[in-house]
Amino acid sequence: MTILYRPNTFESSDMNNIFGMPLSKGSSIVSLETDDSVPDTVLVVFEDRILDIIKDLYKFRPVSVLKECSPVTVYSITLSNGGTIGLYQTPIGSPATAIFLERAIAKGARKILFFGSCGGLSDDAASGTFVIPTEAYRGEGTSFYYAEPSDSIGSRYCGLLKELMDDYGLTYVSGPVWSTDAMFRETKELVDRMKSLGCIGVEMECSTLYAMSEYHGMPIASILFVDDTLGDEWNTFQTSKVVNKDTLSKIVEIACRFGERLG
Repeated sequence: MTILYRPNTFESSDMNNIFGMPLSKGSSIVSLETDDSVPDTVLVVFEDRILDIIKDLYKFRPVSVLKECSPVTVYSITLSNGGTIGLYQTPIGSPATAIFLERAIAKGARKILFFGSCGGLSDDAASGTFVIPTEAYRGEGTSFYYAEPSDSIGSRYCGLLKELMDDYGLTYVSGPVWSTDAMFRETKELVDRMKSLGCIGVEMECSTLYAMSEYHGMPIASILFVDDTLGDEWNTFQTSKVVNKDTLSKIVEIACRFGERLG
């Protein structure tokens, strides 16, 4: 097995690190504040504009705060059918996403769907395209604290997401993505390498989310949309065509049904 991303402190034979043990083993000393204030099913977004549109669409109320240096408010939103789900906005990047997700889980979240953007790496992944990441190449560091080292990590919930997307008439592409810690170190050499491995998008969290899903034994999944593309040059788009009330109402309903289908 060729490990694509391995710190120099790892031994190639047993993948131990400088601490002399696998990062994903053992129990944490740090404790978390626990209660049942967060709904069982939670939709997590990354952008202000998406959070604001969803709050405009539904009745909502704050139900909890995930306390860190910059606290995050969790809302309960009520759908037209009377169902409720949680909603919060997380910072970008695997470390911050994992910290706030751990706090949400400690407060009762059990089925979590993330909705965020990615950079397109294939012709099929043009601006505005939905992406269901079937696996994520681990170009970040956080996932290694939750799952044993490997090049990539997959999700068992892609089939359900595809079914739900089909039900709501949302077209998508599916395939591997590349999770990176360094947005501004997406070099042409790395982009070409990840394209050669079949990656259709680049983002910053999926490999950690999939590792945390395995670690906690609970559904944690992701739907992405392409907001820029990386080829020989970077093509950025200020407003994606999928960020609108009609589409986001469907994403909210998909999150609700995602939770319902998984009991």
